[in-house]
Amino acid sequence: MKTKLLFLGALLCLLVSTPLYAQKTKKVKQKEMKQIEVVKQPEVKIVPKKKRVIRGHIDPITGEQHNTTTNNSTDTRITIPVKKYRKIEFVDMPLLIKGTAKRNSEVNVTITTTYKKYGQEITKRKNINKILTNNEGVWGGVKIYSVEVDEADDKVTHKITAERVENDNVVGNTDTVTVYSNPKEITSIKITDPESNLYQGAKVTSPITVRGRAIKGHTVEIRVQTGQKTANNYNQSSSGSRLIKDWTPVSVNSQGRWSKQLNTGKPKTKNGRAPQSEYNLTILVRDKDNPSEVKTLWLRR
Repeated sequence: MKTKLLFLGALLCLLVSTPLYAQKTKKVKQKEMKQIEVVKQPEVKIVPKKKRVIRGHIDPITGEQHNTTTNNSTDTRITIPVKKYRKIEFVDMPLLIKGTAKRNSEVNVTITTTYKKYGQEITKRKNINKILTNNEGVWGGVKIYSVEVDEADDKVTHKITAERVENDNVVGNTDTVTVYSNPKEITSIKITDPESNLYQGAKVTSPITVRGRAIKGHTVEIRVQTGQKTANNYNQSSSGSRLIKDWTPVSVNSQGRWSKQLNTGKPKTKNGRAPQSEYNLTILVRDKDNPSEVKTLWLRR
């Protein structure tokens, strides 16, 4: 009997203490969870791998840096003048040409120059063959003076082509660059013959043949009067000038040349003598389409 009472007492104590222990354990766990700090994970940024930059040589003239040609590169390129798209690129003279190609190879360059002179189309070609590339694949760098044009109606066009050759045969691609330049002088009406003899040379006699240059297909006009007049005052009425022949049309041929024979007569006398102005002649020439530009020639007869 006594043993049963002890067993029941122990069981009762166990039943009472179990909820209390569970409650205490729950509070401890809640307290521990509150003490735990949540640590945020840092954001991961993906950094792209940078491409390797190939450094090339610095041009001593232009200061530009050019990529070095790799061993496997066989393309032929013109790097100077720089190719411009949708833009008219004017260059100074002398013309500087440089490029790249396969290392230790040969490059042929052709420069085709086209322009108009007095309306006539003119084409010139200059070939520079077997230009050697160095160990970096760079060729050229020579200044070319011979492609400069002395006189033209307008801008001058230069088409530059470069090709790599092996045993005189073209290999690979052809690169082309087109640029423009200004001539030394823009063409205009010219009186080429005779030269003025106002201060020296033999006197002229009538008739006088005058020759010159102008735009082909155009019409020039010639005026002859006595005295020494200029393009600015030839039309001013004065006692020092007498009109011999007013503006007379003359056609310009397909080569941009014109000529006209002028009958100037003899000096007009008064009381048996001719004034000094009668011995001087002024010949004026202008383009019918551009009458504001007048060329003059002074002659002594």
